Amino acid sequence: MNATEVSIYNFSNKNFASISPYTNYQSNEVGTFAITDSGEFSLCDAAFHAKINNIRGPVDLNEGFDPGIRIHNTSITNFPCSEKILKWICSTEKGYDVTHGIDLIAQRGVLKDMGNTLNDERYKKQWILEACKFRGIVYLRYEENEKPPVRDWHQKNLWWGKKFEDVMLERSPGVKGTYSVIRGAIGATNVMISAEVDGQNERGELVEVKTSFEGAVMKNLAFHWVQCYLGGITHLRYGFKDKDGILERLSDEKVSEMVGEGDRQLRPNTANAMFGMLADILSWIRSVVQEGNHVWTIVYDGGMSEGHLKMYKKAPETRFLPVWYENFVTGQRTPDNGLTEQLAALDLSSPPTERTTTSPQPRHHRCLFLTDSVLSSTPPSIFTDRIENFKFVKRVKKYCDDFVQFESEFSLYNFVLISVGSNDFQCNGASAGGLKRGFVRWMERMCRKYREAEFIFISVLHTFDIDKNSRIDQFNEAVFSLSGRIPNLRFFDSHSTLLCDPITSRAFQQGVLTETRGSESVKITVRAAKHITFHLVNALELECCSLEGRQAPAKLLRWEWPIRSTFRRRYRNGN
Repeated sequence: MNATEVSIYNFSNKNFASISPYTNYQSNEVGTFAITDSGEFSLCDAAFHAKINNIRGPVDLNEGFDPGIRIHNTSITNFPCSEKILKWICSTEKGYDVTHGIDLIAQRGVLKDMGNTLNDERYKKQWILEACKFRGIVYLRYEENEKPPVRDWHQKNLWWGKKFEDVMLERSPGVKGTYSVIRGAIGATNVMISAEVDGQNERGELVEVKTSFEGAVMKNLAFHWVQCYLGGITHLRYGFKDKDGILERLSDEKVSEMVGEGDRQLRPNTANAMFGMLADILSWIRSVVQEGNHVWTIVYDGGMSEGHLKMYKKAPETRFLPVWYENFVTGQRTPDNGLTEQLAALDLSSPPTERTTTSPQPRHHRCLFLTDSVLSSTPPSIFTDRIENFKFVKRVKKYCDDFVQFESEFSLYNFVLISVGSNDFQCNGASAGGLKRGFVRWMERMCRKYREAEFIFISVLHTFDIDKNSRIDQFNEAVFSLSGRIPNLRFFDSHSTLLCDPITSRAFQQGVLTETRGSESVKITVRAAKHITFHLVNALELECCSLEGRQAPAKLLRWEWPIRSTFRRRYRNGN
């Protein structure tokens, strides 16, 4: 290792139990995301967590095991595990602001290993971490090097654990794994961690599943408890196996009851010591690591370390954070961030390459709503209260080229609503034409690529600016024309719904727009927004009925999909 030793942390004679009681740590889930079968990142909601199956033993966990195939605890992603939470930060509506008040960001496993270091002789293994401090936040990860091969017996144990998960968990189609993003305070350090979720029970409570031999639970109790406690997991399901890999029985534990004075409980003093040591180490790391996107290494040599950690500073040219995240934090835009730049090189003269992996299919109707500020206040309950088995997720962005970043989510939904606002039409001339062509090409590309999703484009409303309205009309007409050629694209004409409403009987703007003339942005009244949303709910309920092959309710039999008369005439005339 080309590095210079800079600090030593000695923990051999510290009373960690008095530093920070474990009860001071309260996990707060602030987000969820998924990794798809193809290894891609995607935002999701808690409904995508796997369901816990109720099974009865015995079950042979050896089924499918091949001793000739080596099993590794490798990443299920197409990118380093340490980058999962960075991708989540970049994908949230708040963006980097979601890290406000955070001192340290890491995977749960990193903190789990550090907290369990003192706990039992069997687990005194070596671990090596890497760290950096960027914009005042420390980032921690495992050193990224290849792990040595494991013994044959451990290979079989790994397979039994994997098989137990396959038996116990009913995963959402197309989803390989789901994760929670947790905020909490460990001593004086405010942390944000990503934690994989095995599944959730029928009450929506998070559950960790693990195999164990009879009589071996106490040896692993501290390790299992700290893993669950850090990640906000409330229940632990054990599958007890024999030495031949036969699952014999199940046992459910409440994580809140794993600490106590009973014979089969972790002592409170031990739990306090684990969090006290973790708090002290994190404070030491924060005090030593200096600002800059370069790598620091923290080494624990296991049982031969004589009670200390060593920190090294690697060569200055080493980089910790990926460039795309560094650019995101500093506000720089790379060429592949913009819609126009992405689509400039697209060749639509031939059909796009289809994905070879199976598209994730939602269990119920799931809708992703991408909108600017015009309909940003729309509450999801308007849709979920009206439409049975309907999940509604909203993402708000100011400009339509920001919608590109949500493409990885499209495969998880069967409806994608896109509402573009007037912010995109400040440009004129060639720029306005480029925006129209770029968006239409992107829309066509997405509809062809994600054929199992239905895309619904919500038309852009007029403003007080006549020149801008002309560009808006051209934009709407281009998307409407595309909807006539693409079977999974619908054009929802919010303009038409308002023209047919009494609030706009004398003039389109009356009772709709709330900004004064000359303003750079446009807002619509609450009444107008509610009117558009009412018709949008009708449209989605009708589409859900069509997907399920059932008759629409009586209230929708006379309802018509909103399209302005000029578009209808043009459609009938074949233009």
